[in-house]
Amino acid sequence: MSKSLITSLFLMILLNVIIKPVWIFGIDRQVQIQVGANVYGKYFALISLAFIFNILLDIGITNYANRNIATNNTLLPYIMGNSLVAKFFLSILYAVILVMIAMGSGINNVKLLLILILLQILSSLLLFGRGVVSALQLFKTDAFLSIIDKALLIIVAGVWLYMPYFKKQFDIYEFAWMQVVTIGVTIIICCIVLAGKKAFANIKFDKKGASKIIMQSIPFALTVFFMGMHNRTDAFLLERLHSNGAQEAGVYASAYRLLDAANMLGYLFATILISYWSKLASEKPVIQKSLSFSHQLLIPTGILLASAAVILNKPLYYLLYHHTNSYAEEILQWCLITVVPYFITHIYGTLLTAVGKIKSFMRIVLLCAIINVTANVIAIPLWGAKACVIIGLCSQSLLAVLSIIAVKRETGHGVRTSLWFKYLLIAVITVCSFILLNKLDISVWAKLIAAALIWVAAMNVLQIFSIRSFLKLMSEK
Repeated sequence: MSKSLITSLFLMILLNVIIKPVWIFGIDRQVQIQVGANVYGKYFALISLAFIFNILLDIGITNYANRNIATNNTLLPYIMGNSLVAKFFLSILYAVILVMIAMGSGINNVKLLLILILLQILSSLLLFGRGVVSALQLFKTDAFLSIIDKALLIIVAGVWLYMPYFKKQFDIYEFAWMQVVTIGVTIIICCIVLAGKKAFANIKFDKKGASKIIMQSIPFALTVFFMGMHNRTDAFLLERLHSNGAQEAGVYASAYRLLDAANMLGYLFATILISYWSKLASEKPVIQKSLSFSHQLLIPTGILLASAAVILNKPLYYLLYHHTNSYAEEILQWCLITVVPYFITHIYGTLLTAVGKIKSFMRIVLLCAIINVTANVIAIPLWGAKACVIIGLCSQSLLAVLSIIAVKRETGHGVRTSLWFKYLLIAVITVCSFILLNKLDISVWAKLIAAALIWVAAMNVLQIFSIRSFLKLMSEK
């Protein structure tokens, strides 16, 4: 595993650890507090709907471009030209279909919906640009591009939320427009970077080429769509099917926000590994080494985060929202456990995609999405947000297990069984640490720091991911 890849991974993680939590807890959380759970719940349901169908904006073009440009840079002009034209027409199709779906389901807030449609179109374009940057192996540049929009949003929205002159005038529409503007600025910066690498030079377009890209992207498109169904449909169904849907969606959003923040780490690994593994798909020893590295860092980290939520759910909720709510605290507890199977799926799903086994992954995701949606339709009217988090944990765990099996069957890659037992031991040690620390009369931050130190010590003792092995890996060429 190359030193440059490891450096880029840690740079991206560092930047996002600095910026994303500020955005999620300092801005997004504060928006929900100011506009109220009902208003934010409706916004959360709408943006979840927009997210589910945003595959229509891309239909897998970004994954296709990333994988093929990483393999052969000479395809850049051909792929760029045909992809951009295809995305233009797909954006129109997306807007029309989403408006029709929203109207058919009884949503009447057309103004907010149209802003969120524009937001998703720009987000898709930015992800495509970043995918090309990553395919060119410009991992450090991609690391900075991954946080620019949120960094700008922290500045702009921070003024609106915390400056006395603006504070009383803030509403959900302004929040949506701020996201549109900051993503637009980031797209311009991304274009400047790509122009410097002559990505727009000699761009080629032809109808057959665009059609070919679309057809070859369909497996990616279906996989992403099914993943969207699996991960986001529950929020939309919750707002629509429960008798107190907006309030329940608001409670779910308050927990999902923490899961989203935690899942950032897995997403960042997947973003870089898809290009790296695609380029080196034939070099099995390199892939196995990077698989082990990602595995031994991500999964124990997920265990640490999940353990914190299970034991410290009450103080964590109070720390975030400054009040107690036993129902919301329980939702938070169940929701964040899901980060462990999320991380596993990020690793193994990315590997299946990178080595050309996307159809196998697509079938697995479809099965889990059907189970998730069906169970939510049945259970949401009865149990609300609690149904969403429990069903999500079960279906995400099933997806993780099936992904591990598929990777082993299709590629032969995997990790030792003994490592899974070490993970189990890490989980026991971490949970017990939190239980004991929770009995002490110290701040929640002190408990988190102390548990993290115990976790690091256990990782080193069990030789899962030691400081010595990391330094050795960094010294390699």
